[in-house]
Amino acid sequence: MKVYAETASRRTRQLLADLLVAAWVAASVLAGLTVRRLVDELSRPGRAVEQAGGRVASGMGGVQDQVSRVPGIGGALRAPFERLGEARPAAVATGSLDADAPRPPPGLRAVSAVASVRGPPP
Repeated sequence: MKVYAETASRRTRQLLADLLVAAWVAASVLAGLTVRRLVDELSRPGRAVEQAGGRVASGMGGVQDQVSRVPGIGGALRAPFERLGEARPAAVATGSLDADAPRPPPGLRAVSAVASVRGPPP
């Protein structure tokens, strides 16, 4: 069994078609990897919001304890800091939604990247 035709003109067309398909596959993989890198870069702000929310919540616990020790008005001063501490889950959830985009297993990343560039099958 021969891979390519025996006549020169047909063999040239076959080789050219094979090279074009190989170039198309390589370009698709590169485009998919580029899109993945861009998505990772766009998720950085979400991670920053999530981390900031965690720092605020841990800081508010200490502030609440310190403020509640103020004689006479500690309870009244503590309430605004409690509300700030309660806002932490929303900030962390917002950051988590942005940063925790589902990732395919390592072996399928290039395949999924190419599929995301090509779009769904017709």
